[in-house]
Amino acid sequence: MPSIRIAIAALPQLLRDIVVDALSSEPDMELVAETPTPGDLGCLVESASPDLAIVACERSELGRLGRLIHGSPVTLIAITDEGRRGSLYELCPREVDLGELSPRVLVNVIREVAQKSVA
Repeated sequence: MPSIRIAIAALPQLLRDIVVDALSSEPDMELVAETPTPGDLGCLVESASPDLAIVACERSELGRLGRLIHGSPVTLIAITDEGRRGSLYELCPREVDLGELSPRVLVNVIREVAQKSVA
């Protein structure tokens, strides 16, 4: 069975120790990379190709983190509130060719995307 490749970023030492301990007791999980700063997340994801990244951050930083890993299908687990809360972010950018763009096509795409996000 292939292991789940995990990277961690910006975890405070105590939280890092808890996460590393939890991962080390799971035979199907492997810590493949780690960085002390969230700003290095993009390079870390690019070089280590993890399946999942665990990052300690404030909710306000999530948009910036998403931009750092743009183009990578990695899933983020964001740990917030000093390790008391977590959120799962599936950042799976994909390109969809819209063909020749017209105002009508643009409006239809906007509606389609809006309906999917509401559903």
